[in-house]
Amino acid sequence: MRSISWSRALRAVVVACGLVLVVLFVAANFVLVDVRLLGLRLEVRLAWAVVVPAALAFGGGLLYARARRADRGP
Repeated sequence: MRSISWSRALRAVVVACGLVLVVLFVAANFVLVDVRLLGLRLEVRLAWAVVVPAALAFGGGLLYARARRADRGP
């Protein structure tokens, strides 16, 4: 059985705490708001109007960073 390093354990704790904070944010901001985007009018919960674009932007940033690192080569 492999043991886990302290850095990996700390990273897992930080990620878990971040996810708990996101869940608490979503629970606290459960009001309906109108979102108008490209001519569409949607009625969504405030938290999802914040969390989903933030998660997409974070993922896009990770992909962009990996693509730039891959372009540089070894």
